[in-house]
Amino acid sequence: MNQTLQRLKEQLHKEDIRCDRLSARELYVVKLLARGFVPKEIADFLCLSDQTIQTHVKNVYEKLDIHKQTELVSWYFRQQTKW
Repeated sequence: MNQTLQRLKEQLHKEDIRCDRLSARELYVVKLLARGFVPKEIADFLCLSDQTIQTHVKNVYEKLDIHKQTELVSWYFRQQTKW
């Protein structure tokens, strides 16, 4: 894992106690969604395709057994209050 992603994962780990279930990139996408960015904006910001972001979101939903973006954002903020 490159150093940038490792630092990102470490930073996000401090913010989210369940980050070991998600990749660093998945967590970053969740964090951006929770802050109000839409998938197209996230794709542009990360220089990725819209499809890649949708795949990350799909994988997150599967890993966390979540079915809607509102559930995902709610999960994220609940995790924030636990630390």
